[in-house]
Amino acid sequence: MPPERIAPALYLSAAKQGFAILPAADGKVRLIAPGGSTLVMRMTYASSDEADKVDELLGYKAARLAAPGGGIVTRIALTNALAPPAALYDKSVTEVKLVLRSFFDLLFYISQGIALPASERNKAMTFGGESSLKDVITISVSGSKPDDAFLAVRHHGHWFFIRDQDLLSKDAFQLLMVLFALQAASGTAGPNLTLPVGR
Repeated sequence: MPPERIAPALYLSAAKQGFAILPAADGKVRLIAPGGSTLVMRMTYASSDEADKVDELLGYKAARLAAPGGGIVTRIALTNALAPPAALYDKSVTEVKLVLRSFFDLLFYISQGIALPASERNKAMTFGGESSLKDVITISVSGSKPDDAFLAVRHHGHWFFIRDQDLLSKDAFQLLMVLFALQAASGTAGPNLTLPVGR
């Protein structure tokens, strides 16, 4: 429908119900369902074996399209499993629902993989098992300051560190720093502080 044929009251009515009316590329408008637009990831595979492996890892059978040159293309929308279903108008897009965790949940799970000294193990709050992230980031412990540390922190008389040669752990830590920066930037501003002046 052309935008000029839509009454202003329709925009208000749609907004009250959580919908949005947005201009489309063809000069018309489209109605966007609650939850907003969805980011779609396009993945191209050289063979069906590659696509099968990704489907197995995701636990989904993604819809497949033929790619130029004989490859396979899948289109996946990653959505929050706890949110209302995404409005996917294109049936060639497969919705993969994820349970998203907070940044602090992530830090807690990483902390389960820290190598603790024997004297501290009985004091620590742990699951009692190994972290599922132990292959992603390795945080070592030492009684003295390590010489080969990318990053080292002294805590309760022990040095916890990431070795400079451990590229995987360094990359994981840098990703954590990016996630932390994004988390800090998305927070809402705190209350304003008013100071009495001129008294």
